[in-house]
Amino acid sequence: MAIYSRLFKKLQWQVVAALASFFVTFFTLPVNAGEVSAQIHSGTEENAVGYSFVYSDNISTKRNFRWGVAYSYLDEMKAEWNGEETFFNNDTLELFAAYRHFPQTYNSFWRPFTFEVQAGASVSLTENKFIFENFPDQEIVFSEKNDINLMASFIAQYQLSKETQLQLGYKYYPDFSDFGSQSSVFIGITYQFGRKLGY
Repeated sequence: MAIYSRLFKKLQWQVVAALASFFVTFFTLPVNAGEVSAQIHSGTEENAVGYSFVYSDNISTKRNFRWGVAYSYLDEMKAEWNGEETFFNNDTLELFAAYRHFPQTYNSFWRPFTFEVQAGASVSLTENKFIFENFPDQEIVFSEKNDINLMASFIAQYQLSKETQLQLGYKYYPDFSDFGSQSSVFIGITYQFGRKLGY
C-alpha cells in the first residue's frame, strides 16, 4: 500500500510540474488580449463562499480560444464523517483552456454579451484533516496539498466598456478530493489589456 501511495504522490508532482511548465511557457509569450478578473463565489450546495483572481489570454490571434490561470479560495466547505460534520477552507491554483463564443447578431440586446466554457484542473495548496479530540492519534484527511481535481466553468459576460466586462458564472468540481462534488455561482469584473481583437 505504501508503494502505491509513493507512486501516486510522485505522479502528483509530475502533474504539478507539467502545469507549471505550461503556465511559464504561455506567460512568457507576447500578450494577445490579456485579461485580469476578480470574482466572488457563493457555494450552491453548502454555505461555501470565496473568491478568485484570474489571468487569461488568447492562445493565438483567433479570439475564440483562450487559456488561463487562477488562484481560488473557498471557505466553509462542509465535510462529513461518521455522522459528524465540520468545515474547512481550501485554496487552489487552476489552469484551464476555454472557448469563448461571440454572438453574431445585429440585435442590440445580445451584441454586448459573450459566453465562455472553461475546462481544466486545480492543484490544492491546503491540507484539511479532522482530528478526534478523544483520540488525538486518529485523523481523517479530506484533502492534501497537491491534490489534483478537475473543474469546469460556464461564464456569461456583458461588455461595460472597451476594457471592462461584467461576469456571471457557474463553476463545478465533479469530485473535489474527499469533499465530493462542489460547485458555486459567481459574479466578477474583468479588465482587458494588450491588443483589442475586433469583430
